[in-house]
Amino acid sequence: MMDHYWTAVQKKVCTKCIDGDRYGECKLPVQFKCALKENFSSVMHVVQTTNSDNVLDYIAALRREVCSKCLEQTDGTCYVRNLLDCPLDHYFPIIIEVIEGIAKPA
Repeated sequence: MMDHYWTAVQKKVCTKCIDGDRYGECKLPVQFKCALKENFSSVMHVVQTTNSDNVLDYIAALRREVCSKCLEQTDGTCYVRNLLDCPLDHYFPIIIEVIEGIAKPA
C-alpha cells in the first residue's frame, strides 16, 4: 500500500525536484539522502492524521513529527530548510495533495 503512495508522490514531486533527472530518479550524490524518501512513512502519517483546510496546520505537524527528528536540524533550526534545499519542505503542499488525492478519490 505504501508503495502506491510513494509511486504517486515520486511521479508528481521527484519529476520536478532540482535534484532529480526530470523522470523521477534522484540524482543526489551518494553521501546525501533525500529527506522525503527517508521519512516517507512519517510524512504519510502526518498527512493522514492532520485534517485541516489550512496548510499551516500540516506544516506544524510536519515540523513536530518529522523535522524535529531530522539530523539536519539543530536547536529547532534546519540549515537545509533555511537554504530552501529540503525537498520535503519545498514540495510539501504537493505531497499533501497527492496523498490526500489517493486517500479520497473523486
